[in-house]
Amino acid sequence: MYLEDEPNNTMLDTVRISFSGLDTDSCWKPDRAEAVFGWTPGSNDIGVHRLRVFTQTILGEPDPLDNEATLVYMVKPGDYATEELNDPWDMTEESGAPPPAWYTEDIESMYGWDSSAYTDSISGMLEGVIDDTYSLTNKMTLELDGNSIDGSDYSSISLIGKAGLACDVYLTWRTNIPGIDSVMIDEMSSYWEVLEPFDLSTISSWDGKTITDVSLSFRRPRTTDYHVRIGWIKLTE
Repeated sequence: MYLEDEPNNTMLDTVRISFSGLDTDSCWKPDRAEAVFGWTPGSNDIGVHRLRVFTQTILGEPDPLDNEATLVYMVKPGDYATEELNDPWDMTEESGAPPPAWYTEDIESMYGWDSSAYTDSISGMLEGVIDDTYSLTNKMTLELDGNSIDGSDYSSISLIGKAGLACDVYLTWRTNIPGIDSVMIDEMSSYWEVLEPFDLSTISSWDGKTITDVSLSFRRPRTTDYHVRIGWIKLTE
């Protein structure tokens, strides 16, 4: 028996089964056997798949057209904050929380933002203003709650948001070696958009490392203060 990913025309697994009581001469006596397929999706398999299970025709089989079945399967990557912290980085503010001003447990600290310009007026939204003085050094440190990130397991980062002025988005991280590195993951525009997942597995200072600190910064040449709005941040498998 065969397991095939139809849209990609990829054979995922093959299993050999046998029937001990099937009458292959007249095909009137039924028999039963169980096939177990194995498939470990990778990062390139995220999304919807149409899987086809089929078997070869048995000699003398009167109806070979029913030797297959298809099913739709969704590969959804695990999200670090949801899986490990039991709380997604969805920017939901704490109810009745005291300062800090950004009112969400998803962020540990902020640097280079105008402390008087935060607002929690929109549920599940971080809104703030980058202080022009810190246009290249601002930092939003994400909450890890004392945990670390396995760079082998979680290596794709994305977010949704917009900025008052187009800016480059950088991810910075610290490892337990210790060591620190940074990479530009995308550009954020003045329109709401999802920044496509950036693959960190290609970066040696992330892949396979124990990450102890992660932060985002929003950088552009110094011109003026500008606002940034973030709806969610995801670090996925």
